[in-house]
Amino acid sequence: MATGAIGLVAVAVAVRWGSTSLEAVGGAQAVLGPAALTGPVAGGLSSLLGALALVLVAPAGNLRAASVGAAAAFLAAGPAGTGGIAVRVASTVVFVVLCLLARHLPGWRFPLALAVGALALGLAGAAT
Repeated sequence: MATGAIGLVAVAVAVRWGSTSLEAVGGAQAVLGPAALTGPVAGGLSSLLGALALVLVAPAGNLRAASVGAAAAFLAAGPAGTGGIAVRVASTVVFVVLCLLARHLPGWRFPLALAVGALALGLAGAAT
């Protein structure tokens, strides 16, 4: 289920930004601003929900959860964002903490991650 949720998020990113390349997505966010605040509301929600889907599938282990949290922060806030490095650092801290907390949710978090990932994909499609 975790793989399915991650796959849905990857497709949502491709639909929203036209690429799954970290360089392309990061470059777009560096120019346009954080994904959560850029473009149509549906697009911003797609980025936030994609990040939430990643949080919900965070694995056990602090280092692994931290890496997933950093990926979720990149998805939502980009490499620097409009507020510079402070936005990126703050979003990384928030998403890492969310990943560390999400590991303690019951087993239904994986089906929820699939649903959230599917919603992110639907909103990405609606935003284009």
